[in-house]
Amino acid sequence: MENVHLIVMLNYFENMVVKSLDEIYGDIVYNFRYLRENEMQQFADQSEIDHIFAIHFTTYTTEGGKYIPWIKKQLLAKGVRFIKRHINTVRDLFDEFDIIVNCAGLNGGKVAGDGDDKNMFPIRGIIFEVIFDSIFLNKLVYI
Repeated sequence: MENVHLIVMLNYFENMVVKSLDEIYGDIVYNFRYLRENEMQQFADQSEIDHIFAIHFTTYTTEGGKYIPWIKKQLLAKGVRFIKRHINTVRDLFDEFDIIVNCAGLNGGKVAGDGDDKNMFPIRGIIFEVIFDSIFLNKLVYI
């Protein structure tokens, strides 16, 4: 696919939630690591260094507006059916389907609503590239 690109990401956080991200991102992306203090000094002023946290990793990205129609076309050509409807839990679908694909991302277990979110984990993540004029600290930002 021509719209897929390999990019370097820097994510900034204002709390320790970043410390648990290695469990989520560590096996999905390449080159995952926490930024060192001397690297943080490039992006945060001295008063923020103690409460700003950041991670670095390399991953693939694609333009969603082009990728989603492309992948849907590929799947339809292979006979995949797309069904949109409200369900209370993913268990509502067990008797009807052999395979269920939850595309809700990293929190797919919570979205499934079946109480088993600890045993549902992503096998692949999708991160979108955003073009912007500056880096915003004190907010969760995907670059």
